[in-house]
Amino acid sequence: MINLIKFKHIHYYIFIFICKKYFIFLKSIFLIILIFYINFLKFIFFITNLFIYLTFLYYYIHMKKNKNLFLIGPMGAGKSTIGKYLSKNLQMKFYDSDQEIEKRTGADINWVFDIEGESGFRKRETKIISELTKKKGIVLATGGGSILSSENRKFLSARGIVIYLNITIEKQLLRTRKDKNRPLLQNKDSLKSTLEKLAKERNYLYKKISDIIINADNYSAKTIVQNIIKSLNL
Repeated sequence: MINLIKFKHIHYYIFIFICKKYFIFLKSIFLIILIFYINFLKFIFFITNLFIYLTFLYYYIHMKKNKNLFLIGPMGAGKSTIGKYLSKNLQMKFYDSDQEIEKRTGADINWVFDIEGESGFRKRETKIISELTKKKGIVLATGGGSILSSENRKFLSARGIVIYLNITIEKQLLRTRKDKNRPLLQNKDSLKSTLEKLAKERNYLYKKISDIIINADNYSAKTIVQNIIKSLNL
């Protein structure tokens, strides 16, 4: 009888032992699956971040190689100076439409205005802007009156990001009052009235085609360039 009871107890102990082993086995399997799942999530997280980084890198390189930045704005806004700083920061090629006209004519802007008049100058300007805007990955500083031409506005809007450097009449007066190389300022009218007239004719066109408007009034060229880069989300 005692042996029979012991035999029954042995079966109970065997059952408990098997259950414990089975539980340990299941626990091990669960831990293995959990570790695998955690590592899988880490891998997915890594791949996602890698994809985002590569996408950003591709966009950045693609923009530098293919996207153009066009600076527009009135005389005295600092388009040439800022354009040079900007191109250096972004490692892009810099062009100045007025300088390109001077290179090709072998004469300064004043001479072109004197000989060919403003209409002749504007024709040359449109030809230069048409040519330069076809390039890829450049920073282009345009003349203050370039936006008067509907062709120029079309070229600039369609072929790059247009950045309008906004400046007040008062700041223009400070920057241009001693400048003898601006044909439109060499007349009998007061400098202020001339600048006000030009602003009335042009400011709405600057705003119309601009993608980004930057205040260039009371900031250094370095700060303005930083503000442009922030606006471009680079």
